[in-house]
Amino acid sequence: MIRSTKLVIFLSLVGLATLIGGGLVLHDGAVKARQAETLRQEEKVIKTKGSATAFQRTRPVYSAAETAIDKFMTGFLTFSDQKEFDARRDAVKSLVTEDVYNDKLLFKVDKYHKITQLTLQGTYVKSDVIPTKLVDNKLIATVYATQTLNFKDKQGKDAVKVFQITYDGNAGKLTKVTATGNYEINTDSSVF
Repeated sequence: MIRSTKLVIFLSLVGLATLIGGGLVLHDGAVKARQAETLRQEEKVIKTKGSATAFQRTRPVYSAAETAIDKFMTGFLTFSDQKEFDARRDAVKSLVTEDVYNDKLLFKVDKYHKITQLTLQGTYVKSDVIPTKLVDNKLIATVYATQTLNFKDKQGKDAVKVFQITYDGNAGKLTKVTATGNYEINTDSSVF
């Protein structure tokens, strides 16, 4: 009787050890399958994000605002003749809200055709975006936009124009654009 009890206990322990071992193997397989699925999902995200930098991934609203501002300034500050100057409003329509699109101060009509008279051309160079506030996916920033202005076929000079801009990250558009003036800097090198 003792022998059969020992045999039953031994067989029970072997069965229990087999069950525990099998459970561990199954658990390990499930963990590895989950890790493989996570890696596949991460690869998908990387592929869909394309060439997004770490900065763009960690600061998406600022990055999107910077891109929208750059596109806006390209359409707003680049022109080679009167026709392109007059068409600036339509060139940036997809980037701005209806309020900005209808802003008569921002898109002043050149009724005297100064661009044609002066044979003036404008080329957008770059923008420096200085964020001042970010709340609820809305970025408010001061933008220093550099534009090269020149008379036809003559080397021009750079002008830095200052704007106050609000970008709505939910709408993906500029909701407010206010031109505040030009930024003047002293170019006398003896001061430095």
